[in-house]
Amino acid sequence: MGVNLNKVAKKAKNYKYQLMIVRHANAESIKDHGSDMDREISEKGRKQAKKVSKALAAVGLIPDQIICSGATRARQTMDRMLKYFGDKPKVEMRQSLYDGGVQSILE
Repeated sequence: MGVNLNKVAKKAKNYKYQLMIVRHANAESIKDHGSDMDREISEKGRKQAKKVSKALAAVGLIPDQIICSGATRARQTMDRMLKYFGDKPKVEMRQSLYDGGVQSILE
């Protein structure tokens, strides 16, 4: 990670709201799963999700809400992150994120 999370966490305390966009962890090839929707995270992705989650939790950057797409790799990434975030985040699953991208959050 090229970001100093301590600095980010310190600045975040100055704002009432923060938006954090996290992409799914590294995923297996589509050749191995038949469809893009069913792609699972790879071994590398499992390590990535753990590393990022631990780092965010360590500096107190734990979301209040998670909006997650229905894609397998997104759900698997989120599940691993929740191990470090505990019960705090409210989780909302939105298939429209997979179908329409970030624009669907604004609708």
